[in-house]
Amino acid sequence: PYRLVDEPYAGFFSLVADQVATSFADVHLLEEERRRAEALAEIDRAKTTFFSNISHEFRTPLTLMLGPIEDALHDPGTIPANKSRMDVAFRNGLRLQKLVNTLLEFSRIEAGRLEGSFTRVDIVALTRDLASTFRSAIEKAGMELRFEMAPVQDDVYVDPEMWERIMLNLLSNAFKYSEQGSITVSVGEAGEELVVAVSDTGIGIPEDQLSKVFDRFHRIESRGGRSQEGTGIGLAMVRELVRLHGGRIAVESKAGEGSRFVIHVPVGRNHLPQDRIVATAVAAQGNGGIFLQEALKWIPEVQDAARGLVAAEADGVPEEDGKPTVLLADDNTDMRDYVRRLLSSHYRVVTARDGEEAYELLQREKPQLLLSDVMMPRLDGFGLLQKLRAHPQLKNIPVLFLSARAGEEAKVEGLDAGADDYLV
Repeated sequence: PYRLVDEPYAGFFSLVADQVATSFADVHLLEEERRRAEALAEIDRAKTTFFSNISHEFRTPLTLMLGPIEDALHDPGTIPANKSRMDVAFRNGLRLQKLVNTLLEFSRIEAGRLEGSFTRVDIVALTRDLASTFRSAIEKAGMELRFEMAPVQDDVYVDPEMWERIMLNLLSNAFKYSEQGSITVSVGEAGEELVVAVSDTGIGIPEDQLSKVFDRFHRIESRGGRSQEGTGIGLAMVRELVRLHGGRIAVESKAGEGSRFVIHVPVGRNHLPQDRIVATAVAAQGNGGIFLQEALKWIPEVQDAARGLVAAEADGVPEEDGKPTVLLADDNTDMRDYVRRLLSSHYRVVTARDGEEAYELLQREKPQLLLSDVMMPRLDGFGLLQKLRAHPQLKNIPVLFLSARAGEEAKVEGLDAGADDYLV
């Protein structure tokens, strides 16, 4: 017996056909998604390998550059003018070395090739010593470094080199984005966990950015802080280093009120790979000096004193007959000094540390040309340009953007905003 193919029966077959087609389509979609995920993973692995290789290739020439420069700096026969130039080169060479080391370490973490050597430490003393690296910079900036240390009764195992990276990055960020108030480092024990926190009274983090803080290469758009320099991998690396200790890190923040980064690490040693526990680990590399030099560069008064400028010289530039005035706005002290030295034989050069200061000087000095960086604290180059073009007496001043942001799209963006030229 069989059923006649009537309308309900035909509808049933149509429904079955649709379901089969949908199932095949879903299978194809899943397969396509799998291939796409594998391709993305392969690209990610290739990028990690590239970072690792290029970082290694950078280290050799960097070492061969820094060594002779340091020798020349300590050579009694080097004249003072050349020592000043060598000091700029050495300082920025160290900064580049720090970046290369960070990239190399981050690539090793992502490739799963970084393994710690964990040893029992006095975590209170170790953390206090690392934080004290920043004391001179914090106090010179008119701020206060505070400690809230509670006894930790249980044994704590960390990799001293990794712990140094963690603390120096957190303290560096706290100082960069705090211009007044205090930075507090606390250590304590809660249940079976070590709790370490770094708090500041700085500009804080917008609520919609909190979930992205630890994402690699993510930079929070902010006009506050001492500097806009950075790569966006510091906090991502901190999170991975904390994970290697079996711990976790979280952030609490409110815009305008400051931030608090809290690390939770289990006490004892059972959570760690037993073959990576050693009696005596390799001592920390002593990267504190590099971080401190970078922090001191963010304090204008310290830089002015280092260059021998008194307050009056730092606030104004004397009139020079016959020389047109150029206003240079850049938050990098070394770049300001370098460009000023290049131009000073033909121009009277007035400098500003950020966009707000530059706008005040524009109204007072009425320069013939504005040279401006793009990324600056308080007010960036685009904001400065917008205010300049809106001012009836200043709108015709030529503006050249001078920035490390390379690429055709960056140049087009600058010219579209109203700049007369964009120099890289």
